[in-house]
Amino acid sequence: MSSTPTKNAREVFLTAIEQYAPDQWPAYLDQACSGDQELRSHVESLLRAHQELGTFTEDESSASPTALHLVEQAGTTIGPYKLLQQIGEGGMGVVYMAEQTQPVERRVALKIIKPGMDTRKVIARFEAERQALAMMDYPNIAKVLDAGTTETGRPYFVMELVKGVPVTEYCDQQKLTTRQRLELFMPICQAVQHAHQKGILHRDLKPSNVLIAQYDDRPVPKVIDFGVAKAIEQRLTEKTVFTEFGQVVGTVEYMSPEQAQLNQLDIDTRTDVYSLGVLLYELLTGETPFDRERLRSAAFDEMLRIIREEDPPRPSLRLSTSESLPSIAANRHIEPRQLSTLVHGELDWIVMKALEKDRSRRYDTASKLAEDVQHYLLDEAVSACPPSARYRLGKFVRRNKMAIGVSGFVSAMLVAAVVLLTLTNARIRKASEAKDAALSTAHQAVDQMLTRIADEQLLNVPMAEPLREALLKDALRFYEEFVDRADSDPTVRFELAKVLHSVSNIQRELGRNDDARNSQEKSLILFQRLVDSDSENPSYREQLAGAHTFAAYLLSSDPNDANDAEAKEHLRKALQLYVDLEADFPDHPQDVAICWRWLADIMVRRDNPQEAIRLYRQAIARDESVVRRTPSVARWVQLCWTHHCLGQLLWQTMRDQPKEWEPQFTQALEAAELALKVDPESNSARYAVAHAREMLAHRIGSRGRYEEAVSLHHQAFSEAQSLCAVSPWTTDYWSLLRLSLREVAENNNRGVAKQAVADAHGNLQRLVKRIPEEVVPLAEFARTEFQLAQYLRHTEQFVLADEATQTAMDAVANCEELAEDAEEPSLALVEARLLAAFERLLVSDPSDEVQCDNICQLLRRTASEYFELSVDSRDANAILGVALRYVDVAGRLSATPNRDRELSVLQEQFLVLLQGLLDRSPHNKDYRGSIDYRLRIWAYALPWSGEYLPSAEQVLKERAKIYERWTRDNPSDLDAWLLLADSSRLVGQVLEKSDKKNEAAQAYRRAIGVFDDHPEVSSLDQSRLLVSCCLQLASVLERTEQSGAADFYRKALDLLEEPTDDTGLSIQRSYELALLRLWCGDLMGYQNACRTLLDKCVADADEVNCDRAYWACCLGAKAIEENSLPLHRAQSIVEQHRQNACYIATLGALLYRAGQYEQATTILEESIAAFEDDTSGRSSSLYPKIFGAMTKWQKGQQEEARNILAELRPEIDDVLAAPTTAWNRKMTLELLRAEAESLIVPTEAVEGDAESNPGPAPTE
Repeated sequence: MSSTPTKNAREVFLTAIEQYAPDQWPAYLDQACSGDQELRSHVESLLRAHQELGTFTEDESSASPTALHLVEQAGTTIGPYKLLQQIGEGGMGVVYMAEQTQPVERRVALKIIKPGMDTRKVIARFEAERQALAMMDYPNIAKVLDAGTTETGRPYFVMELVKGVPVTEYCDQQKLTTRQRLELFMPICQAVQHAHQKGILHRDLKPSNVLIAQYDDRPVPKVIDFGVAKAIEQRLTEKTVFTEFGQVVGTVEYMSPEQAQLNQLDIDTRTDVYSLGVLLYELLTGETPFDRERLRSAAFDEMLRIIREEDPPRPSLRLSTSESLPSIAANRHIEPRQLSTLVHGELDWIVMKALEKDRSRRYDTASKLAEDVQHYLLDEAVSACPPSARYRLGKFVRRNKMAIGVSGFVSAMLVAAVVLLTLTNARIRKASEAKDAALSTAHQAVDQMLTRIADEQLLNVPMAEPLREALLKDALRFYEEFVDRADSDPTVRFELAKVLHSVSNIQRELGRNDDARNSQEKSLILFQRLVDSDSENPSYREQLAGAHTFAAYLLSSDPNDANDAEAKEHLRKALQLYVDLEADFPDHPQDVAICWRWLADIMVRRDNPQEAIRLYRQAIARDESVVRRTPSVARWVQLCWTHHCLGQLLWQTMRDQPKEWEPQFTQALEAAELALKVDPESNSARYAVAHAREMLAHRIGSRGRYEEAVSLHHQAFSEAQSLCAVSPWTTDYWSLLRLSLREVAENNNRGVAKQAVADAHGNLQRLVKRIPEEVVPLAEFARTEFQLAQYLRHTEQFVLADEATQTAMDAVANCEELAEDAEEPSLALVEARLLAAFERLLVSDPSDEVQCDNICQLLRRTASEYFELSVDSRDANAILGVALRYVDVAGRLSATPNRDRELSVLQEQFLVLLQGLLDRSPHNKDYRGSIDYRLRIWAYALPWSGEYLPSAEQVLKERAKIYERWTRDNPSDLDAWLLLADSSRLVGQVLEKSDKKNEAAQAYRRAIGVFDDHPEVSSLDQSRLLVSCCLQLASVLERTEQSGAADFYRKALDLLEEPTDDTGLSIQRSYELALLRLWCGDLMGYQNACRTLLDKCVADADEVNCDRAYWACCLGAKAIEENSLPLHRAQSIVEQHRQNACYIATLGALLYRAGQYEQATTILEESIAAFEDDTSGRSSSLYPKIFGAMTKWQKGQQEEARNILAELRPEIDDVLAAPTTAWNRKMTLELLRAEAESLIVPTEAVEGDAESNPGPAPTE
């Protein structure tokens, strides 16, 4: 049946029973149905059901008080239902859990309506709704199953039994965050929308009618009582709202303005939308829009007027003024101030739109309300917005007609707060007696504007920073004007000081440090005067302490003009203020930890690591004690970063003591995860977690725990993608994404890496559709997509790489169009433009000299603009990121012949870029380390041969010059001396490749001389660099037939024999000692070293250490007499780490040395396959391939062994010639190749002297 006849049948039925006697029904139906037999049959069936309910001898509403009491109770049987227990009571009736036995066995909820209702009409209306109710089948709606009357004549309704609690109560019990509450609210709206589509209104939505039940351990909202409110509907009068005892019946707090009309309009779906708005208000604030006590204590007419006419306060305002804010915030896992800030803005707009008095201005449907909430959760634009100034003004005039005459108002300005300020100033000038009230109003308006500027999404939009500054300056002028008018008013001066502080912060973000310092100095002066005038005021003292802290940050954070002495003085004053405040208010902890942390940062820059370590530890202890008492996202995140800073410092100064630095990185991650537990939606907490995982992965990866590191890299990568989707304006998120992308692409199993970058490509292709049409997000996306294209090519996914490159180029083109309207150039855009020029260069034809020259000119122009802009913005991280891309392009260019001309242009720009950054920050060790890394990988990216060898030599010599200057200016910097030695070593290597062996020997001697002149440098090096220099010098001396080679071999052996308390380092040195003794021909010394290694492994269960020891035992024949223990343990390690190619290779080599050639063949082939899937470059498949060739020979497969060895020779030569190959790896390859060459006799040698072929060696 169509919806229209059903609706007509309901209307005809209700008119018949309410306006006509039963004997008049046929005549009325003749007229009303007009020959529509289907309609008439439907109405007649309703009338028959109505008559079966029976009649009553008197009007129930006039019954005596005694008769009004309900007699039903647990154990009573009503029809087929047996009442089991009362489970609830409301304004309309009592609810029981009941048991139904016929026609089905089930438990239901049975609501008995309280006296005062016309039973016949109640049931009749329900019958009219029954068909529509029966059609509702929705998981979030509790079904209404039946209706009838009790023996005492009371109407009852039977509903699906929902074992749940009211939604507001559930949210508070579970301490759900605001996001979780909103996610729970959306299905409630969708349930109401489903009912509306079936023609059913609820009319009484409130928390007790929205229950949360657990299904499969998941909270599911259930809306109950659909159809009941309609059935018991009565005309709104004082009689129906109040009982005879004067108590409110029902829940007027959720009543819509149209329901509060005595002459009601037709109620439609927007009434339920209003009630949903009240429910959302309560979920956000813990309170209803109108104060419950005020409504219930008001006279009847006054109560209705409040609902119809008064606008409730915005949720954020209600929160900020609520005495219960601390407990409300605690129930939402958020700090009180952060809760007000979170609700302020879009959530305010959404709620207030749902609560509009004029229903034409509300959401049309419940689904549109849900859609706006969904938009908010996805950080998309919401349809709700603040009412215009004109609309608010009109409402204000209508509400105050008697007090306000018709007068002119000034034109509307961009910010509504400014309109209000203008009106307020006019009133101040006209009426001095209203000054205090006007000032309060003005303050409130400006405060709201400042909150918007500081705390909303505008804060995360870099391109909006000039707008934020302009708005703050408007507020600044406002307060300055008031100071001129009322200089004695401390409130105005206090607000002015706070605005100056905010302006300073914005100016610092814009890179204008001089302006920021000037503003902050003015702020400090004002705060100091306020404290001088009222030294007992805690707010003044706390703000002054914060101002000193920020002043210290401004003074010490600028690498161009750091003033650490003055910064320390500001921090000393801040600390004293904080300490005094805590003495006066012990329950209110102050932020002294941040002062200690920034003092520690100064100590790091000033080469006082021990004092920095002490301060970091002090800050950590303080933060831990505070955050345990008053947990918050901000405090946990601050603790995370302090652990990270301490870990970095310990790693730099105690690299050989992982027990010192590794716990700091672990605890940084733990603190970040606890911040996320407080608020799972906090972007700062999510970023802290992702960053901490990335840093921990780097550190444990350096310890050989690759599987753990890879897992952490992937987790960080996933979170970074999510953060970029949530907030594409935040450049730190994109930087983290690119860092973690590099790790998952380069440091993992090849198959996993390939899938990871392919997935990232799909995610970014979806993300670009959601990125706002703004320069910074699009430029950041383009930078990331260019990098992704690089990794897609590395994993041989060329089609996807081309797609990524084209998407990035399109984004850059889009940025160019948007940038035409920008007042200032964007660093992000110029950088993206530079990357696009790189791509054009890479795909250019090297034979087309004109095209290449044009592209090089474009590169020069773009790079010049980038250098100038980046220096102005002081964005060192951006510069360093671009430097990495230069390295990538250089490597790809040098893989093609005849690109030395373009490479020369790139190298010139590259060196200027890094030298400029170093000149600008001469004392910044972090920059120095990052610059050093880029110089090294540039040299490694080039082939050390042909026309590209001079480029590598130039870069490495420039690197050495940097450290020569640094050590001259900072002679106590041990790190700098260590890097100078490393620079000299690399210069020696490149000179060797240029066949400048005497110059190479001099470079190696300079490197060794650093250690001789500064013995303390060896503690940082763990002797490995010095050992390498000694061995490389010895090799050059041998090849040039100069004396002294033996002395340097002896020096290297002595260094490796030095004892150490670190187990991992001890095994590493013993392994290298065994290798070097074998290289020098000292077989007995080699065997003794192997036995020592095995003894150490008995006490050490670490797989990395055991594997290193077992591998050392495989390098020479007959290293150990008993192979059972290492074989058994090696097999166990492989079983636990089946994907680790190195562990498998060690087991295969052990099996070969044990003479178990069949098993060795299987394991070695498995290892080779695992290495083929490994893109990390940590080791090489050459080792198992050489052992595999020797195994084939021992098994009698001689021709196959010869072929394998012949194929391996060029690859071995390439690895030995590479500048990045470590000395121990070169020695290992030389030793294994020599053994294989001596075992696997070439065919011509066999033919020349058959007797010289030893044949397969006997099994040992």
